Amino acid sequence: MPRTGTTFCVSFSNPPPNGLGYSLLLLAAGNGAYPPWTLNPPGVCATANLFLLPQAILTATGDPALFCLSIPANPALVGQPVVLQGASLQVGVCFRMTDAIGGEIQ
Repeated sequence: MPRTGTTFCVSFSNPPPNGLGYSLLLLAAGNGAYPPWTLNPPGVCATANLFLLPQAILTATGDPALFCLSIPANPALVGQPVVLQGASLQVGVCFRMTDAIGGEIQ
C-alpha cells in the first residue's frame, strides 16, 4: 500500500517475444470505474477493460516495467483512494492491458 512520506513502487512484466519493453502506468485518484469501460482493437491487442480515467500516465522501458512514486508526507492524503493500471506495448503496435489495482494511501 502507498504510504505518505515514502516511495511507492509497482512493477509488471512484459516479456519477449511479444513485449517490446515499453510500458505505461495509468493513475487516478478516487475509486475505479465500475463497470469498467471496454476498449477494442486496434489500440489494444484484444478487447480489454479500462478501470480508470487516467489523471497521470507514466512511462517505463525494460522488463519488468518499474514505476516508483514519491508520496508527500501530507496527512491530508491519508485515506485517499487510488487506482493503477498498466499497459504494455506489444509486437504489432498495440497495447496489452493489465488488471487494475486499487487501494488507499496510508
